[in-house]
Amino acid sequence: MSRIRTIKPEYFLDEGIADLSLFARLSFPGLWTQVDREGKVEDGHRRLKSQILPYDKVDFDKILEELRVAGFITRYSINGKNYIMVNNFLKHQRPHVRESESSISDPPPNNPPGREGKGMENGDRTTKVVPKHNLGDARSLPYAEIIGDLNKKAGTKYRSTTPKTQGLIKTRFGEGFTLEDFKTVHTKKCKEWLGGEYAKFLRPETLYGTKFEGYLNQTILPPIKEVSRYDLEVKEAERREAVIKRQKKEQEEYWKERDENARRIQQEKAKVEAYWNRLDTLEQKMIEGEADLRTRTGFGDREVSDESAEFRLVFMANRHLIIKEKMEEK
Repeated sequence: MSRIRTIKPEYFLDEGIADLSLFARLSFPGLWTQVDREGKVEDGHRRLKSQILPYDKVDFDKILEELRVAGFITRYSINGKNYIMVNNFLKHQRPHVRESESSISDPPPNNPPGREGKGMENGDRTTKVVPKHNLGDARSLPYAEIIGDLNKKAGTKYRSTTPKTQGLIKTRFGEGFTLEDFKTVHTKKCKEWLGGEYAKFLRPETLYGTKFEGYLNQTILPPIKEVSRYDLEVKEAERREAVIKRQKKEQEEYWKERDENARRIQQEKAKVEAYWNRLDTLEQKMIEGEADLRTRTGFGDREVSDESAEFRLVFMANRHLIIKEKMEEK
């Protein structure tokens, strides 16, 4: 039968709990709800799994063994039956007065005692488990070096002996962060905040809090340069000057191209004129003009560009007609 139990906030900060797997961390408080008023229950991993993790595909026997190895529970046998006891359960749990008395015997004296994490509801530690990030003596942490680096970069005068500051540093070290990580955060946040309105937040309680990992992995973008009105006016004047130069260049290219076209037309006209001048007699001009007129009949009613070869042919035909009219007059 499930029972109501209490859990303290410090449970989630315990280093020993942090060393457990995720399912073990979740299963341990669930186990408290299944034990009797003395912290004991029959050791049936299938049944306990159905009551604590009914929707997860896990090996609950391995989870119980993980808790046993870590010292949080004791697994023992009496008269061929297996039991579990949450170590030092009654130190932090207050079962209801109407809850039934336990019918399960205590483990034999040869079973090793367990332990408790700080602030947890499972009893006192009697064996020490070294966490993944061994902090050793709290006094050995580089408090002075960390705060000294902050004061040097931010121009502040914080003390490294303040309990709150040391507590934050110790927590971050317990999460696996290093001295270099602290220095990196100092460098990044000073580069971003120093000299601005956020400079007041260059303090341990802000830098070493829950956003520490975010600050550590933050990418600092270069500051946006403020542009004055004078700079804007200068840039606008430069833009207008560039536009004027481009327009002037385009006009020069236009007139140059037009002059070249005019010269080319004059050259074409000169070639036609020279062609007619080379013909010996009026009869040759007439024959040449008639032959050209027959081959280019379709040009009679069309406007032909002076820049094309068609101009020369039509021009030649027109010259022939003029000559023919004059001959008829004679």
